[in-house]
Amino acid sequence: MKKLLLFVLLATTVAGTQAQKILQVTEVPNTLGSAYMNQPGEYRARVDIKCPTSIPLEFETQCDKIEDMRLVSEDDGATTTYTMYLDVDPSVREYSTRILTIASPSYDDVYYNLSFLKSGQWCILSVSDPNATVGTGCYNEHHNKAMQEIKNMNYAEARRQLTLAGSCAEANETENNYNLAIVDSLMLYRIQADNALKLLDYRTASEYFEKMIGLNAYDSYALEQNSRCIANFKSECDVLFNRAEWLYNERDYDKAKEIYNQVIGRKCPYESQANSRLQSIESNARSRKNHSHVLTYEWRKDVPIGIQIGKYNMHKAGGFFQLDFNPAVFDAIRGECHYEDPATNPKYPEINMAFGWTIKIKNPVWVHFGPGFTGKFYYGKYLDKNYPYYKDSQVESTTLDPNGDDYKHFNFAPAISPVVGLTIKYSYFAIRGTYQYRFTLKKGLQDFMGQHRISVGVGVAF
Repeated sequence: MKKLLLFVLLATTVAGTQAQKILQVTEVPNTLGSAYMNQPGEYRARVDIKCPTSIPLEFETQCDKIEDMRLVSEDDGATTTYTMYLDVDPSVREYSTRILTIASPSYDDVYYNLSFLKSGQWCILSVSDPNATVGTGCYNEHHNKAMQEIKNMNYAEARRQLTLAGSCAEANETENNYNLAIVDSLMLYRIQADNALKLLDYRTASEYFEKMIGLNAYDSYALEQNSRCIANFKSECDVLFNRAEWLYNERDYDKAKEIYNQVIGRKCPYESQANSRLQSIESNARSRKNHSHVLTYEWRKDVPIGIQIGKYNMHKAGGFFQLDFNPAVFDAIRGECHYEDPATNPKYPEINMAFGWTIKIKNPVWVHFGPGFTGKFYYGKYLDKNYPYYKDSQVESTTLDPNGDDYKHFNFAPAISPVVGLTIKYSYFAIRGTYQYRFTLKKGLQDFMGQHRISVGVGVAF
């Protein structure tokens, strides 16, 4: 019987020796400095962790390598201070969910949420064994029980324990009031988050759940509900924004504008895109009101078919594009271009293109200007009188031999042709006058191309 009792006592002793103890982590006010000074281009925060020297610590996070933390430690004999520098670049999304794991032999791992860190922030944490002082004083015992109840999400009981701790003779009033404020905040945030959840206001609910996680990283209810809120909020935003985009593409701008404003009001991830669309809708509305778009039919010597479309804004520069050609271009495309009487009535295919800018001088007059290009086609060689001649003859001819080589030899005369002119726009009507200067790229073709041209356009403003 004595041997059995001795065996039970020995087993109990071994089990007690192997049981894992717990660590407690609390943030303490920073009396050393309000900020950590970053180098130019750096986005780092400093974290100091103080712990009794008798409890050695190791650290890791799910998004940092130990060499990147630049971890150093200082030991004054009683307390060890660990200092680490963490990257908090806001463009790296993973940093927004950073959890610090603190490990020590004979203790359970403890986790602390560091997602709140901002660039230049200096945070100080205290790590201790909450059971090291159990039974050594009224305040410590109630305080430690309260910390455990916070970890277990029993906030009402934690508040009761803190109230009892505050009534102890040796109470640390500053620390106890700080912890009471944390518990009160956790209880209030829980109520506000649940109320927002009942109203299906997932963004507001998520904001309160994130505040709870920031105060208590062990709150599994807040973690789970926050993930749910984020997923539901994103789904709602996707539906809203896609609906607004469909209406925008269907040119139903009034309804699209209403939904884009909802996207912005809810602070959806598409807020910047919605703002851009609203600006576009507003710009289109002003254009319609001011009849900024102008479409005109253009006439110019040798190219009687022309069209111009442009934007003539009231308060900023616009742009235009102009295209002119003659019917002989279609003959050239079909390979049927010919000259009935080259001396008197040549049919030279010609095409002009121009683009550029429009600027209001004073309503209703705009100036337009920009670069251009002219192309003119002809058969055979060219002499001063603007018509082709036989390849093997030095005598000008008024006709072409349909079977001759010259008739089959197709040439192209290019020219740079900038334009400048005035547009008068009033209500729904517009008229344009444009001067074109031609700089021929092939020597000897200046007379053939013509150096100056004037075009006139008439059309509508809308």
